[in-house]
Amino acid sequence: MEEPLVYGPLRMLVGVDMIITAMKQEASLRDEFLIGKQEGIWNEVLAVMNDREAFAKALDDMLADFADELKSRTLTKKK
Repeated sequence: MEEPLVYGPLRMLVGVDMIITAMKQEASLRDEFLIGKQEGIWNEVLAVMNDREAFAKALDDMLADFADELKSRTLTKKK
């Protein structure tokens, strides 16, 4: 199948959106960070799709936010 390279990141974003939507249905899985990111996916990332550099930066920023959140949840602070 031939398609533009940008479709890969878009499919990833759709998948993330679907996972977050499913998680919101189960109270024990509800996560405010992810819900906030879900809003950002469609507000920020799709707004810059016609500008490849801005689109790449928006994706990079989102991935950095996810990495920072993961670190804050999993790394123990040294005393």
